[in-house]
Amino acid sequence: MEPTRRWWGTVALAALLAAGAAVLDRPQLLVGTVGLGAWLVAAQASFVRDVHALQETLAVDQTVAPVRLAVGDDLTLSLTVERTGPTRRSVSVTAAAPAGVAGPERSDRTTVLDADESDAATAFTVTPQVVGETQFGSPTVTVTSPLFSSEFTTGGAVSATVGPRGPTDVHVGEGGDRFAAPFGKHAAGQWGSGLELSNVRQYVSGDDADRIDWNATARLGEPHVVEYESKVDIRWLLVVDRRPSMADGPPGETKLDYARQVALGTLHAAQKTNDPVGLVAVGSEGLTHRERPSADSTHYAWLHSLVRSLDPVTDASASSTGKTRRTPQRARIDARTAAARLESDDSPFASALGPFFDEPGPTEETGRETSLHETLTQELARLRGTVVTIVLTDDTRRDELRETVEAAQHNGEQAVVFLTPSVLFETTGIEDLDDAYHRYVRFEEFRRSLSGGSRRGTRVYEVGPRERVETLSNTASRRRAKR
Repeated sequence: MEPTRRWWGTVALAALLAAGAAVLDRPQLLVGTVGLGAWLVAAQASFVRDVHALQETLAVDQTVAPVRLAVGDDLTLSLTVERTGPTRRSVSVTAAAPAGVAGPERSDRTTVLDADESDAATAFTVTPQVVGETQFGSPTVTVTSPLFSSEFTTGGAVSATVGPRGPTDVHVGEGGDRFAAPFGKHAAGQWGSGLELSNVRQYVSGDDADRIDWNATARLGEPHVVEYESKVDIRWLLVVDRRPSMADGPPGETKLDYARQVALGTLHAAQKTNDPVGLVAVGSEGLTHRERPSADSTHYAWLHSLVRSLDPVTDASASSTGKTRRTPQRARIDARTAAARLESDDSPFASALGPFFDEPGPTEETGRETSLHETLTQELARLRGTVVTIVLTDDTRRDELRETVEAAQHNGEQAVVFLTPSVLFETTGIEDLDDAYHRYVRFEEFRRSLSGGSRRGTRVYEVGPRERVETLSNTASRRRAKR
């Protein structure tokens, strides 16, 4: 509770009367001092009582819509206030303004409930600027009177999940043929989770509709669902390529944006079957993230958040953070530069330093980009049990990709590869249909060789913009019709 300027003015007047009584020897003035003091105490007691009553009887509710949106989209917050008690004081209720959200000023986030009103409402639009969970805290209620003001929070907090702006027309398939879902319930030894029927129970609110057993439902007269349990211990490992080539494509529709949608769908599928999931993300200089497989609910939530936040690692993004790592490869390049400069310097100092910058022998590794194959091999060596590797990359490094698949199949492991064809991610669109078609055909030949040439029959899917895939598929159909 805070006093207002009028309260301070009244206190000053009471003090002035008391001083006058002492200076002028007029004790009658003390009556005014005592009267003002008693009035202030009574007013304060009444205000405190009303504030406590409002904390118990004021109903404040806030909602947000939609609860899931892309960064930069508008979100509407609605705020309603209802007075359920007899207290008649004017109050104002202000919605919280979280960090990372562009929105209106405080006055536009506030609704006023006058003393003679029983309810009030307001709504306003904000724009989240940061990916992640955006939480609006409890609204702040401000109670005012001529002498006092007080603030308290009431009502529950609400939140919205803000994801990165990404594609909405994701195509996942083979040779232009689209699949609705590349994962499902399979027996042990096949893709996905090894499941066996556990029991059939009555449907409850929140169960997935695709688990309803319609035969049992028809027989028992009420909806029943099937419960499964794992027959084998399967771990999923997501391998996400973040190297610069995954930045190809228009903003918000890059290769990594499409791969991200597949990764999120994979996480959802694994979570439904309670399979442990791990993740490794690879940049130009090596591993950028490592999460060991786990089936804990908080682990699933963290992986969803992590996947949404991943961006391609480019030279520009590394320098902008100021955290570019000095790798052994970079150190060797710097050493060769220093050696070249010292050769042209005849000073004794240069002669003394020269031997320390000699070019390394032929057995020394030369500077190059970190291989996806090397990173995956090291990671699989740390894991135990049956591992299904999900590789999300592009077709830029085809020889490396063959080695990566072989590494994923080491000791009989299984792999699924999702490829983003470079031909589908030209920033200028598909301008030369004939050239794009021939490039797409070559990609399809590579995809089939990668899928059919492996020992265990690795499943390889193409991922890209549906509209561009359909354009190239229609071109192929017209060519076949002319033959």
